Amino acid sequence: MTPREKNLLFLMLGVLFVMFNFFAFKNLYEVKKSTLSARQLTAENKLNQEKTLMKVEGSWNKAADWLQRVEGKPMATQTAEAALQTLVEREAKKKGLIVRDQKVLPWEQGEHYQRVRVKYKVSGRDQQIQQWLMTLRQNRKLQVITRFLMKPVNNDLTQVDCEVEVEKYFLPQGDEETAL
Repeated sequence: MTPREKNLLFLMLGVLFVMFNFFAFKNLYEVKKSTLSARQLTAENKLNQEKTLMKVEGSWNKAADWLQRVEGKPMATQTAEAALQTLVEREAKKKGLIVRDQKVLPWEQGEHYQRVRVKYKVSGRDQQIQQWLMTLRQNRKLQVITRFLMKPVNNDLTQVDCEVEVEKYFLPQGDEETAL
């Protein structure tokens, strides 16, 4: 082979080597690099979502701890009704109110809680009834007043009749939950 042919052969091999590297770079390296950068981007997005979720979960954990402290221990429906009746009646007597009528309303089954309800009709002074209502509303014990009606007594302007419905939410006992 002549030196010119050798130089041409080396030049052709060099050009083929450069072209092969160019096509390999374009077809293999850049495709791999783009897929890896896309995977990195999705991983970073997932990391940011998880960080946000952890922050939210931290606030939910505080709420769950509060709920666990407040909701108390599971109890039977009759026990909850009796406790609610006792509380309402005891507080009415403490405030000097006269209990005219009392009624236990049917309890209601919820998905996670049950609730018992009582209805009381009392008479007394306006200020005493207001104080009594404030003691009955105990959000921290999952107890609320769902309905109340106050009317003045016709023959005595210092007295007021009041009708109140009080509800208490509680956790049902395990055996009672499965029986329903």
